[in-house]
Amino acid sequence: MPNLEEHSKHSQKRYGVRGEEIHSWIDEPSQVAGGSHRDYRHDLSSLQTAIQLFGEQYGVEMVENIFLDHLRAYCQEQRKRAEELAKYGLCSPKRWTKEDDYLTRNLLDKTDYEMEANLKGKSKYAIRKRWEYLWLIHPKILRTNKKKPKEKVLVFRLKREQKFYLRMEIFGGERDIEFSVKDSKDYIFSPHRIFVEKKFEFVPEITGNYYFIFNCDCSWLTAEYANVFYYLENGREIKIFIGF
Repeated sequence: MPNLEEHSKHSQKRYGVRGEEIHSWIDEPSQVAGGSHRDYRHDLSSLQTAIQLFGEQYGVEMVENIFLDHLRAYCQEQRKRAEELAKYGLCSPKRWTKEDDYLTRNLLDKTDYEMEANLKGKSKYAIRKRWEYLWLIHPKILRTNKKKPKEKVLVFRLKREQKFYLRMEIFGGERDIEFSVKDSKDYIFSPHRIFVEKKFEFVPEITGNYYFIFNCDCSWLTAEYANVFYYLENGREIKIFIGF
């Protein structure tokens, strides 16, 4: 789906104003509803509210134009996705199903073959397309090596400007670990010592693999572990347990 910057650039090109406040307000429910936020403010009944809020700043006609363009972009993307999913016999993209619950719960611990067997013969490709539609992402979990026995690395392949959120809860010992983020070459977030909990938001500038590194070398005498929660901007939150 178009993000705030893409919506704003379109408005700038078409009307000479970015209308960021309007686009941001339309998508604001995403902070609570996640991928279901388009069930709110993405219909004509919300247009009058938008006019009341932004009419004085932009004028009634401009608010209406920007609002309708935002809805049009959403509808076009929905139609495109629905047509693509239909090719592979997947369920209606407008409904969250038992199959989607299964995909979400077993994202981390089921193989592609197990998924196929439990989803009535759905192909691996179809399953991955459904994951993509649901904004679910599967990490590569790298085991520690002999040189760094208390380090764990989660690798995610992220798309350019795709917002990624991560939070961690640390338990055991002094409840502290060292956390950092790297791309294929350099640190994006240099090593920092984290206590108890941490929230991290990341928007990659280029598509590629990103390495989220958890290091517990600072605590050799006591066992520590972390619950790591992550999600893409429009997806559901996934939980990973990491023990050191």
